Amino acid sequence: MRQILSIVASLLLVSAAIAAQHLNPNERPVKGDLTVASDVYFGATLVKAGDYKVTCDRETVTLKDAKTGKTVLSAQCQGPELPEPSKVTTITATTDASGKKTCDKLLITGSNIQHVF
Repeated sequence: MRQILSIVASLLLVSAAIAAQHLNPNERPVKGDLTVASDVYFGATLVKAGDYKVTCDRETVTLKDAKTGKTVLSAQCQGPELPEPSKVTTITATTDASGKKTCDKLLITGSNIQHVF
């Protein structure tokens, strides 16, 4: 009985891990330009206002400063699949009561994934 419970628990953990990531073999690597109007958090990483080059290679989302080429964010590529590829590169952010802005989703031109952090 213990073995069966252990096996079921293991399967549930593996299923949850797979569901948290998108394992979309149809996703293609994409890149775009992104202007961040004001400082915003992507997860725990603060990205300062400015212009960035954004890429997604199906595994990692990367933001690089457009002027220096310095990587300011590298995060696991995850999020739900969209019905069609995005036509623009943009972020949607919310502001809490203290004024802290947090990225809710990132869309990259040509990607059918709503990237979340």
